[in-house]
Amino acid sequence: MRMCCPACHAELSLEVILSHEAARQAVARLAAVSLPFGALTLRYMALFRPEKRGLSIERMVRLIDELLPDIERRAITRKGRDWDAPVEAWRAAIEVVLNKRDKATLTLPLTSHGLLYEVLAGLAEKVEARAEADQEQQRRQRRTTGADTGPRDLSDVAHDLGTASAGAAVVPAIAPPRPGYAGPSRAAREKRAEIEAALRRHQAGAGSSEDPPQGATA
Repeated sequence: MRMCCPACHAELSLEVILSHEAARQAVARLAAVSLPFGALTLRYMALFRPEKRGLSIERMVRLIDELLPDIERRAITRKGRDWDAPVEAWRAAIEVVLNKRDKATLTLPLTSHGLLYEVLAGLAEKVEARAEADQEQQRRQRRTTGADTGPRDLSDVAHDLGTASAGAAVVPAIAPPRPGYAGPSRAAREKRAEIEAALRRHQAGAGSSEDPPQGATA
């Protein structure tokens, strides 16, 4: 029995596909992630089919095996760092590449997964930028309303500590008297006199308690 692959249009014997252990394992791992995602990935594999001949099953298995480790760990390495890549991101990235094929803006056949990984990294970068913008907006709102009662970001703590240290090192200048200022009120002067008198009594009492009694011996 012979069949035609709906993705790459290659004609293969069903017995060959079922007897190919590596192909069966690769397809099973894709199906374990998601059946619809596995079908979408096989459509993506069609982009590697040479113009005048079909995509060999060995070549298809190699292409799938190159993707599976990153698909299963939900991350990719690109631009010198790791990026989160959940299944939804893989699905969206493959759709972007397929849309480029449909719009005839893609040079076929593909020779590597480079384009797919560039799209994945771009999507992850946009998600990170959006999350950082949201966090910054929340920080600004908390500082404006003074309603910051939850866990604080380390950058906020560092900023506050730096501000506090700088403030502690600077002696505030005494503002000049305002025009027309006539000095403290009578009530304020009386209160100040009471405080000063209490301080003098306290200092006098402390001093007398520290002096040794008359006639005491060493």
